[in-house]
Amino acid sequence: MSRVIGSPTDSGPHGPVPVDSVFRLLSDRHRRRVMSYLDREETNTELAVLADELADADADAERDRVAVRLHHVHLPKLDDAGVLTYDAATRTVEREGAADRLDPYLMLARADERGDVVRGAHP
Repeated sequence: MSRVIGSPTDSGPHGPVPVDSVFRLLSDRHRRRVMSYLDREETNTELAVLADELADADADAERDRVAVRLHHVHLPKLDDAGVLTYDAATRTVEREGAADRLDPYLMLARADERGDVVRGAHP
């Protein structure tokens, strides 16, 4: 049985987020950056704003390509997991309460990307 993060009563309409799903969701840097951005801004945002943010953070990324990947791949995947709501018709994104379960993992990922040493207890 897969462990879950959160409980069915406080994790949004899709129920708790399984740990394996958390790691799959956060395995892509664009999805991590989307969730970090939504956590910082705490407001609904548009696909174009997210594409600009991600393209600015990645010197090799082209804004239009980033927008297409967000629209067709990353935002639907995060929406399916219940951590955000993506309205493809209006191209708007809203962070959901279940996204709180990703915060500890996002903090570790940001520390790793900065090159900070992350130490934990080893058995």
